[in-house]
Amino acid sequence: MDIKYKPIAKSMISKEPSRVGDALITLDRTLAKLRNSGDHVVTELILDGQDTNVGTLRDLQNLVAHGTPDDTLNRNLAWEVCFNDHVGDMMQVQMKANNITNYEEAAAFIIRNGFDVAASSVRGASPDISIKQKPNFAQTIIAQVKALKITKKYAIDWEYSYDNGGTWFRSNSTAVCIRDIKNLTPLRAIIVRARYIVANDDPTDWIVSNSINI
Repeated sequence: MDIKYKPIAKSMISKEPSRVGDALITLDRTLAKLRNSGDHVVTELILDGQDTNVGTLRDLQNLVAHGTPDDTLNRNLAWEVCFNDHVGDMMQVQMKANNITNYEEAAAFIIRNGFDVAASSVRGASPDISIKQKPNFAQTIIAQVKALKITKKYAIDWEYSYDNGGTWFRSNSTAVCIRDIKNLTPLRAIIVRARYIVANDDPTDWIVSNSINI
């Protein structure tokens, strides 16, 4: 059972409406793969609705591309609907992949359902740090590290990432081993890392958490 590594689903589309023309190809491909993979991650009824949304977006994009600027606002609104559909599908695929204990099988599952696997996915999680959703608090997680036994005089730096370590965001340091990280972006996979600062000396190496979806 290989639970050390966890592949992270990644989309190749931008939320920027000016890239809708390119994104339509990706949306069509992803919906087709979700239909044909045999994994039934998303129901046929929902996929039918998403196909309709993509068709509406394509019609509006054609109008804008052929010089009907008054339709730009409607195109952008239609694009937001399709983008959110796409992200929701990606999170469904990710949650299913998280239940597959073998890295290669989980990665293959993500790919056959229309998404790429982030290049930085191979990143080991340490048992010395954990994260979990805070009950009854949307967009908030609880991060916890093991206390150092050698001394009680230390601080802890915290950072979190939505792209499995490609980009890190700083959270405030603490003098305790547990903290809430709030106001997170929903429908994203997240990991946390922490390091100890002992008696103002050089910090320890970062330790990295498991990944969860928020």
